[in-house]
Amino acid sequence: MIMNKPLRYIKRESAANSESITKDIILAFYRGQPQMQKTVNKLFRDCEMLRHLRPFLAIRYIRFEIGYEDYALKQVKPGEREMLRHKMDWLQESAREYMDYHSFIKHISECIEEIRSQTTHACDAGRTGVRLMTMHASKGLEFDTVWLPDLNEGILPNRKSITPVQIEEERRMLYVGMTRAKQTLMLSYVTGTKENPMLPSRLIRCIRQLWSMSSES
Repeated sequence: MIMNKPLRYIKRESAANSESITKDIILAFYRGQPQMQKTVNKLFRDCEMLRHLRPFLAIRYIRFEIGYEDYALKQVKPGEREMLRHKMDWLQESAREYMDYHSFIKHISECIEEIRSQTTHACDAGRTGVRLMTMHASKGLEFDTVWLPDLNEGILPNRKSITPVQIEEERRMLYVGMTRAKQTLMLSYVTGTKENPMLPSRLIRCIRQLWSMSSES
């Protein structure tokens, strides 16, 4: 249930006999438990706040103020956390240009349907299909063609990677991803929009410089 994501220890029985869940019903269940009443009140304050935010700000609020991102990252393996964080970044950025939930949900549904359609078409054509995985999960594997998308500042290296050691770890993982390709390697980044431009990763800027130097020589 959404009221326990992240975990708030609100019991299902608190609203089990009600057709609709209201704050008063749950507060009555926890009468005499001030800490739980405080938790319930905060949950409903957060829900009220979300009603007044446009999709981009609402997703940001859910991730960082409510704490859903920390909760979600704990549900997956360490090697999968970077990809999950990237997906949440993508979802949040996708919502930036939308002012209402109806149009945003329609857009996301269309994106999902397009991906599903492309995947089905690839399988029907007798191909092996496309394998989506994190760079961590690709260790030890090789493919004829590898595509590394969204190589942007803030994604790779992640915006939370600040120290030289953290940056070097991100560089090492990019190397792992690149060396999975046996024949063709594609590196790409998003330019963003006029209102929200995005920069290519400093890591692929280094690759560009090395490539230019080798071409000149």
